[in-house]
Amino acid sequence: MQVDDSVLQQGTSLFDTLPSALHSLGGMDGAVYDFERDGQAYIIKFVPTEHDRVQVTRAKWQFVDYLARNGVAVVRPVLSNNGELVRVVEDEAKLYVVFCYEKAPGDHARWDRGRAANDLLFETWGQVMGRMHALTKGYEGGAEIGDWKGEHASFAAWCGDDAVRRKWLELGDYLETLPRDVDSYGLIHNDLHPNNFVVTYVGDRPQITVIDFEVCNHHWFGCDIATALYPIAVGWVRLPDKRMPHLKFAQRAYDHFMIGYRRENQIDDAWLDRLPHFLSYRRMLLHTVFTDEWQNRNEWQEKMLQEWRQGILEERPVLDIQFSGM
Repeated sequence: MQVDDSVLQQGTSLFDTLPSALHSLGGMDGAVYDFERDGQAYIIKFVPTEHDRVQVTRAKWQFVDYLARNGVAVVRPVLSNNGELVRVVEDEAKLYVVFCYEKAPGDHARWDRGRAANDLLFETWGQVMGRMHALTKGYEGGAEIGDWKGEHASFAAWCGDDAVRRKWLELGDYLETLPRDVDSYGLIHNDLHPNNFVVTYVGDRPQITVIDFEVCNHHWFGCDIATALYPIAVGWVRLPDKRMPHLKFAQRAYDHFMIGYRRENQIDDAWLDRLPHFLSYRRMLLHTVFTDEWQNRNEWQEKMLQEWRQGILEERPVLDIQFSGM
């Protein structure tokens, strides 16, 4: 998206740079730029908002800052020139939140380094998530950030497919019955798939930096795990060995993810048994998102949406592997 020059001028001045220093990275929900200052690379983002949403964005960045200060490899927020994490600028038509963070080193994950390297990557991914879940148990902020009910209601309103919406509402009724205790529920990333972390390597050992907390939310830890597992389940994470059956690869990936996760956080097997429900939640959520976003669909996109819809209506499991009892 594009923002007015006056907005760029206001926003960049808050973080001691200039519009001429920015390089556009695009962005769907906001305008994203990178720039360099004193040899350090940064990202600055301008997101259109409403007055009542400003504090929500501020609370999310306070949570990111808390994670960073407690040793989680997340993008590090940069304070503006008056010491705030998030600032507000506006033009005649729109209000924007502006925030800045250090550009994380590395690239998005690749899966062509071999089976052993992928095992380590899955473990590292799981360990980072486990650490975040362990830390959220002691986090006292974030009251302004929404919860699963708000997310569920917004997607119910967004969904244009009546049959899918009915399944979504039924799943919401099931989620209402689940406990929300400190060991199973809290402030989560809520979108920690491979496009939302970058990887560097020290020898063969991967190091992950987590990015993009835009949909951070109060939700079950199981939903965060299922969100990570979903791209593996549907084949978006490519097999390192084409001879390995998909389910075998998915089981191996999940097992190593949970090995890493349990180094940092313990979760009862009862919650792992509920992962099929959270995978269904993710499938329905993405069906709504991509039905809207993929307006001029190619053959692959059309096939994917049809398969998802059929699976939703027939209540087929997203992934048939062993989730608990490791």
